[in-house]
Amino acid sequence: MTASKPDSDSPRRDHAGGRAGPSWHPSPNVVPSAARQLLDSLRGIDDMVYFLGFDGRTCGFNPASGELTGYSLDELESDPGFLGHLIHPDDLSALRDLHTDRQPSIEIDYRLKGRDGSYRWVHSHQIGVRDEDGMLSGYICLDRDVSEQKAVQAAVQVERDRTLEYINIAGVILVALDTQGRVTMINRMGRQILGYEESEIIGAGWFEHFLPASERQRTRRAFDQLMAGELSLAERFNNPVLTKDGRERLISWRNMILRDKSGNITGTLSSGEDITDRRRAERALEQSEAQFRALFEGTSSCIVFIKDRIIKYANAAALRMFGYTREEMIGRDTMIVHTSPESYEQGNRIVYESVRQNGTWQGEWLLKRKDGSRVWMDTYVTAMPDGGTVVILHDITDRVQVKAALSEREAELTAIFRAAPVGIGLTVDRVLKQANEKLCAMLGYTPEELIGQSARILYPTDEEFEYVGRVKYDMIHEKGTGTVETRWKRKDGTVIDILLSSTPVDPADWSKGITFTALDITERKKSEQALLDKNVALREILNQISADREAIREQIATNIGETVLPMLKRIEEKASPSQLPLVAQLEKDFKQISAPFLDLLKKRQPALTPRETEICRLIKNGMTSKQIAEALNVSLGTVHKYRELIRRKLGLANVDINLTSYLQSL
Repeated sequence: MTASKPDSDSPRRDHAGGRAGPSWHPSPNVVPSAARQLLDSLRGIDDMVYFLGFDGRTCGFNPASGELTGYSLDELESDPGFLGHLIHPDDLSALRDLHTDRQPSIEIDYRLKGRDGSYRWVHSHQIGVRDEDGMLSGYICLDRDVSEQKAVQAAVQVERDRTLEYINIAGVILVALDTQGRVTMINRMGRQILGYEESEIIGAGWFEHFLPASERQRTRRAFDQLMAGELSLAERFNNPVLTKDGRERLISWRNMILRDKSGNITGTLSSGEDITDRRRAERALEQSEAQFRALFEGTSSCIVFIKDRIIKYANAAALRMFGYTREEMIGRDTMIVHTSPESYEQGNRIVYESVRQNGTWQGEWLLKRKDGSRVWMDTYVTAMPDGGTVVILHDITDRVQVKAALSEREAELTAIFRAAPVGIGLTVDRVLKQANEKLCAMLGYTPEELIGQSARILYPTDEEFEYVGRVKYDMIHEKGTGTVETRWKRKDGTVIDILLSSTPVDPADWSKGITFTALDITERKKSEQALLDKNVALREILNQISADREAIREQIATNIGETVLPMLKRIEEKASPSQLPLVAQLEKDFKQISAPFLDLLKKRQPALTPRETEICRLIKNGMTSKQIAEALNVSLGTVHKYRELIRRKLGLANVDINLTSYLQSL
């Protein structure tokens, strides 16, 4: 069931000329006197207040109702079903369903159409009113325009949650009593504080059930005097209440007397604030403020509060960062931390405009210290409820410098990548992702033809492709880098020799790619083959020279044996006794020439000096150390030192082998 909608300027009428009836099937408009008295007491509040019967009829609108709807009170009161035409049909259906349950108190948000045709969101708190028989006869409705809150609800969700939490702590109780002190109405917060269900409170004596015994007589006497008109109403009255679980809570009350149209007192309406929770909240707030101040002052982050571009607060970290005392910084224009007037104006244009539109701004900003030095700051600016901003700053000078250095390094590497004399590329899962100009020129492809292709395009055969992958990746696993000689095929089909070296971008994660360098070694391979051929020819020449040398040696040995030695025998026969040792030495020397002693000695120990070799020859021929010293014109000690060196080089040190016997055995 839905309600018809009125025109923008006046209530909609049916075909008979009268207004269309509401969707609740109206019956005679009967309003309980208690409700009417309560309506009278609430006429001065800012909320739209009216009585809504279960039949859908309305009455008792307060002046604020006209401001909310755009209609006059006469228009609202002239048709008891008029409000039903102004509520959005979807919301009217929901409201009707709630009324079907006949709950003693309901709250609902609905859209209300004003005279100008626009809808406003209204929060309606509807408190059940009982008639003289104790039966619910309708609701006292307190409607508040919440359109603006609805519009900004998403943006202020955090603040809303914080506010709701505070409200739940501080709370306000609404209680209505009749002249006998019985409860006729209590709101949700009141029920929560007392710990009772509504059915346990409504109709019960307030003083007997909900006040501590020590307070009942005093407060009851004051209430009775108030009802009899013998006592003036106190603006504020404090007394404790007794909760269902036996606890006492101190409540600060604001009271008002309810009267009927004749001015007779019908009861009281009181709003009570739980002072205990408020004081607890205040203490918690003070403690929280102290904690936040300690946090602000103790954190390494720079925190500054600014309003109208004037510094209102700066924590210790900010003072240290910018080099000011608190007296020097607080109250100063933010120009003192900007590097130039242009930076100052740019901050106003960029930062504060973003804060005005979005509530926040974040970015990097170059600022200035008191000593003139400059510092890069990571800056977070957030709007405050009072129109100011809180700015949180972190020194990122080192990071900016590193970033600049990395950018410069990246530019250098990019230049190297482009200008390198070898081919450079990157593969991921053996798919080419990057290729420098040298690589493309080497292969005869454009970058577009290579990028995105499998590396198989580079190889003449599948076997070579698989072989290189297997060998190269095994080497990378073992050594971190894989180097292999392979063969690639150019775009024109030419096969070239390549020295390929590959390294992972991240050794711990090969999926990030493998970088490689490729060097064309085709010409070098040709040169190496030519050199190898020359080495073979040279080796043959050396072998021939060695053979010729052996032949010459054999010829010399034959000549000495057949010619020189017989002649020395004849000289020996005719020599004087003093000449005999010389002749004997000559004979030994000629025999040595014909024997391979010196060659064998050099092969055994190439490190022997010429002097050491000469002494070895004399020792082998049987000369004593003294004779060697005389022959070489050196001291006997020198000969002994040479003998020790010779034994060491021949590996005879600390070995019981006679040097003469060893040399003669060669």
